[in-house]
Amino acid sequence: MTFSLLSPVYRHEPRKFQPEPSKVTGIAGCWLRDRKQPFPKPAILPASVKFATTFNAPTVFFPDHKNVVLVTWRGPANHVRYSVGIPKGRNFSWNQSDVVPGNPPSPTSAHCMNAPCTSATPAVTEQTTGTSSGLIYVFWKQLGTKDIFYSTTTDNHATD
Repeated sequence: MTFSLLSPVYRHEPRKFQPEPSKVTGIAGCWLRDRKQPFPKPAILPASVKFATTFNAPTVFFPDHKNVVLVTWRGPANHVRYSVGIPKGRNFSWNQSDVVPGNPPSPTSAHCMNAPCTSATPAVTEQTTGTSSGLIYVFWKQLGTKDIFYSTTTDNHATD
């Protein structure tokens, strides 16, 4: 998936809570006929996925037009990071994490350079643009500002 940076869309007050970072963790299960929920032990994103630590809970999103999972989180240096998981049995094969592109303006005191930074968990949604295509949006509050920015990427059969 390739994201493109767009402009700010909303303003709100920043929060100032900074817990210790931890690894991005997930769990997958299914409902059976007897309504039991056989969830295995939580799985941590593999060590091969760089910068998979976070100060907040991640966002998990399943696009409508591609059989993948998109996970976004507030990564080290407060960057807005994401990784794409491809189903592999009851698990996922994960792509390398990357930062959402762009460099929205931040005050110098935020020490945010070269990529979007946030103090909160990014949000993800999708707009369907056709029967087999859509636009995925990642929203975040830019660190040190009251601005909400977003990036988009296409969701279709060719999206990787």
